[in-house]
Amino acid sequence: MQPNMVNAPLNYKKQSVGGIVLRCSRLVCAALAVMGIPASPVGASEWGCQVILCLSNPGGPTQFDECRPPIEKLWKHLRKGRSFPTCSGSDFSVSKPNYDPYRCEGDLQLVQDDSGVMCRSAERTQESTNCGANTPEGFEGRHSTAQITVDGDNYACRDYAYAPAIPQEKPNYVDVRLSDGTTTRVRF
Repeated sequence: MQPNMVNAPLNYKKQSVGGIVLRCSRLVCAALAVMGIPASPVGASEWGCQVILCLSNPGGPTQFDECRPPIEKLWKHLRKGRSFPTCSGSDFSVSKPNYDPYRCEGDLQLVQDDSGVMCRSAERTQESTNCGANTPEGFEGRHSTAQITVDGDNYACRDYAYAPAIPQEKPNYVDVRLSDGTTTRVRF
């Protein structure tokens, strides 16, 4: 449930950009003022300023209902290959659009081989009985990558931990770097 903006706690204040009133922490509002984001409509860059204000929210760009329309418009805009909107007087930079279709849970890393994309641990941590064998005992029928590891006088047969790669719901993204040095990844 969203907090009532009229009864916002004392450590929050209202910030208006282009007719959209948002509740933000004093720190965020102060940062926006330093970035030069005006508190009134700014014509052609109004939407870009709304987007920057919403992206700078620590609770996420769509935490408040007022931010959903400009952020959803941004996602549609970027999906069509268009450039990131501008905001006159603000200091931010945006990366080129990137494509990242998969992710991994926890400490696993995304790897790809002839069989496809999967997630794998950085080190061989799983006990295995397949050292020296080239058999499909490994993950999803892949040949085992197990090796003998040595720890002092102890020998063990270990392999990487594997898991399926998880498809990203929104595989495209841009990184937005604000003037305070914080970076926000915007997926679309």
